[in-house]
Amino acid sequence: MKYPPQIGAMPSRALTRLLRAQRISHRTFQNETASYRLSAPIERLRNEFGWPIISQWREERTLDPTGRNARYCVYYLPSEEIMRAGEQGQKYAFKVLTWEKRRNSEK
Repeated sequence: MKYPPQIGAMPSRALTRLLRAQRISHRTFQNETASYRLSAPIERLRNEFGWPIISQWREERTLDPTGRNARYCVYYLPSEEIMRAGEQGQKYAFKVLTWEKRRNSEK
């Protein structure tokens, strides 16, 4: 497993949350990062960087007048992969979070 080299890119920001044992969906990721689409960084993390990210499909009723159900995906890393990443993974996550904090303070 490799780490995305560009700290502020969406794959690094998604991986950071996964390394911190978060389960993330498009909505939670968008709320935290103002990104548009989570599935693309997840695919890169899987295929280009080798992270075994789990996808879990969910369904919820929407608030729109039709009362339709919406399907969405929640992504997470198995705990053994977080453990395998160890201190190196936590240091990487810290760098990304530090970058995000600095970026947000500049706005």
